[in-house]
Amino acid sequence: MTSPTRSMLRKIVEQKRGLLVPGAFNAMSAKVIADQGFEAVYLSGAGLTNMYYGLPDLAFMGLNDVAEHTARIRDVVDIPLIVDGDTGFGNALNVRH
Repeated sequence: MTSPTRSMLRKIVEQKRGLLVPGAFNAMSAKVIADQGFEAVYLSGAGLTNMYYGLPDLAFMGLNDVAEHTARIRDVVDIPLIVDGDTGFGNALNVRH
């Protein structure tokens, strides 16, 4: 997250209020979310796997896949982007990489 969007998200969190963050599955869906006036977008690991591979969210996406889609989304939206990275992408060697 770039510094301006990081600051935006920090301000929202510090307000201690609810925030509706729709999940995106590609750059186009993220752009629609931003255009609708939402304050942040969530890159869903499940949505990304479903859209990209047509598979369930069972660790089929690799770190490079998530990073590539994150970069594409980052290029089209100016709001904070929260990325689902819960898979862990392998063992300790993969995490280090």
